[in-house]
Amino acid sequence: MLALAPLSAFAQFNGSGWYRAQSQASQRYLTVVDPKKIYRSGDNIFLGGLNCLPDFEDGVVCNPATICWFEQKAVSGSIYSINLIGQGLNFDQRVNGSASLNIWATANGCWLYGSGSGLTRYIYDPAVSYSPYVPYTRTGRSNSDLWNMLPVNSSAGQYFGIRPDVQVTADGSYWATLYAGFPFVPTEGMKVYTVSKVENGYAVIKEITGTAPKETPLLIRCAGSTVAQNIVTLKSYYEQVSGVGINYLRGNYYCYIDPSRKKEHNVLAYNATTMRMLGTYGDGRAAFVKSDIEYVPANKAYLLVNASTPATLKVVTEEEYTAGVETVTIDGAVPAARQGVYSLDGQRLGDTPDGLPKGIYIVNGKKVVIK
Repeated sequence: MLALAPLSAFAQFNGSGWYRAQSQASQRYLTVVDPKKIYRSGDNIFLGGLNCLPDFEDGVVCNPATICWFEQKAVSGSIYSINLIGQGLNFDQRVNGSASLNIWATANGCWLYGSGSGLTRYIYDPAVSYSPYVPYTRTGRSNSDLWNMLPVNSSAGQYFGIRPDVQVTADGSYWATLYAGFPFVPTEGMKVYTVSKVENGYAVIKEITGTAPKETPLLIRCAGSTVAQNIVTLKSYYEQVSGVGINYLRGNYYCYIDPSRKKEHNVLAYNATTMRMLGTYGDGRAAFVKSDIEYVPANKAYLLVNASTPATLKVVTEEEYTAGVETVTIDGAVPAARQGVYSLDGQRLGDTPDGLPKGIYIVNGKKVVIK
């Protein structure tokens, strides 16, 4: 477990960058959960799309929605005019220029406030029982409203790490999906993929080397079982990364269910016909499978498929697929001596391979690659 560095070393705003904002009063972290509920109306700025989350080691450290790009636009003395960008949120666009977000830096911390056309509203976290998560705004300010601005990097103080979703038994590896608003460089031993092809019962993955681009749904082969083993290095929001090409993964930023009212706000309903979630296959490999979840989790990716797609899609690399997936065990439901053409998941496709698209098939009991 990584130890946290003293907050005093990180309490100030030092120009544009990735930060977590932590309330000094509640010790909780500002988190983006639904940009649609961030707007200005009259003399108020509504922040229902922001939550305040506790438990750094338990959840904040692996939650990309706790990390925002605080972009410095102008500075006057100790007051910085900023834009807040992160996990699908762009504050300036949400308020349509009717207000600006500001940081007022002091020796003891920072005030966060919105202003415009005579409006000044300070953001604070009341940490009271009737509002356990949502931050408030008010016209006055006090020292109890101060925030720590904590730069996020790969150090022991403030970092982002990936928590595995599944472990596979074939080789003991750990896997996760991620949909994040920031580009990053994975740690040693971690691999980052997109899904370049879905056919013949397989999800074919393509590795991304170097910097993983922002706002791109990804499949991650983790370096280890703990968040601390899967720390990534965040790059600038404006880091230029080449395109990833075809990607059948789709991402979901939000799954906001009000914990006090049990009410769904910004959620994506799971559809078993057209979606597959990360899981495992019976032979111990990673796979994308049908799920019984109600909503797609926040900051995660799912595989977009058509209605005729098998319930389970084994994960294989492009190299494995092109080479005939020699390391993959063919389903025992397809006898080797059976005549005809079959897909690798055992579906009979006809008597001959004539007219079939590119892919790998079982023809009269033998594996055949059609190019």
